Amino acid sequence: MRLLVLGMGGHLGTAVAQRVDRDAHATMLGLDIEPPRRLLRRAEFHLVVDPTTPRAARDIARRIVDFAPTHVLHFAVYEPHARANQRAAHARSLAFTDAL
Repeated sequence: MRLLVLGMGGHLGTAVAQRVDRDAHATMLGLDIEPPRRLLRRAEFHLVVDPTTPRAARDIARRIVDFAPTHVLHFAVYEPHARANQRAAHARSLAFTDAL
């Protein structure tokens, strides 16, 4: 299994990644604007500074294509007023979805 986790730095993304990280048969790639909240020993993680830029979108898409996931978990949906204002949360959510 090759698992892509968009939004690995959030609460739910980190929790799922922790469970998959224990599976010796799984390879995992995570992308987010924040690092995972727990130590993951086997997962590869890439920090995306600003997913709304064209360069970041190309980088996200390239990493996804290069990784060639068999499964995708998309948790990169940002809640307005949690860590970003409404406009930024909407833009970040769309940016990760468009790149995917």
